[in-house]
This record gives sequence, structure tokens and C-alpha cells, in this order.
Amino acid sequence: MKFRRPPTGGMLWEKKDHTRNVVFLFQATVVSSPVIFVVYIAFWPLVRRAWREIAELEPVLVLVAPADEIPEALRDQPDVLPFEPVP
Repeated sequence: MKFRRPPTGGMLWEKKDHTRNVVFLFQATVVSSPVIFVVYIAFWPLVRRAWREIAELEPVLVLVAPADEIPEALRDQPDVLPFEPVP
């Protein structure tokens, strides 16, 4: 994958590599999403603290999951907004 420098409102890679890169990005998203979700949930207390102390912003975790699958530690926190997934 050969990136152009600097990106100026177009694609980040050359057109000849487009199909291969789109397939790679799709695979990376599908394969890594569950892993990233688990890691992010595990580190939510640390992430929340970092946003508060470093960026001086109040973070909110929007969690789309069935109620019975939400971790116990996150169920009653005011900065976690749970939503039921749409079937």
C-alpha cells in the first residue's frame, strides 16, 4: 500500500491499490471489532480518567448491547448509556 503525501481531499492510496486496500480495511474492521470492544470495555475506567484529567472533557460510553450482556461494573454508571440493539 503506497500512501500519497499529503492527502488533499482524495483517496489515501493510489487507484491501482484500491480493491486490495478496501478488502484489507474490511477484514481488519470485521476481525478486530470484537477484540477492540472487549479491550475498550476492560479499559473504560482508565479511558474515562484520561479524558477527564488530560483533555478536561466528560466522556460518555454509548454501549449498544442486550441488557443481559452489559458487564456488571458498567450497568449503573451515569456515564454509560446502554441501548438495546435493533434486530
